[in-house]
Amino acid sequence: MENPYQAPQAVVRDDPVDSSNTADLLTGQKRVIYAVLLYLATVAVSVIGGQNILASLIVLVLAITFLVLGWTGIYRISRGLGHGMGSRILIMVLMLVPLLGLLTLLLTNSKATKALKAAGYTVGLLGARPKQA
Repeated sequence: MENPYQAPQAVVRDDPVDSSNTADLLTGQKRVIYAVLLYLATVAVSVIGGQNILASLIVLVLAITFLVLGWTGIYRISRGLGHGMGSRILIMVLMLVPLLGLLTLLLTNSKATKALKAAGYTVGLLGARPKQA
């Protein structure tokens, strides 16, 4: 006879996380975080440098670098989250609008953080750390 006071037992199945999606999220998040930092550095140099030619050249280099990092990071995160090509392109076009680009980076990073935490990763200030055993 079964024990009527025994707790119910369920078969729990761990769904394996697609490692290619997780790899896209990991690298994309790092790139987006570095793009945000470069965005802030670009703003700081442009404010501090004023109309100086050297400062303008530094701002140009930083802006191009942050755009490339941001675009590749957003593309990889969007691919890792399963977004279609149309939404990936729309998100990358939004990066060209000054403050909207920063908000796009932050929102995309937030979505990647949620997905990585759901996959069992610990996410810190500069990205996800390897899973703890």
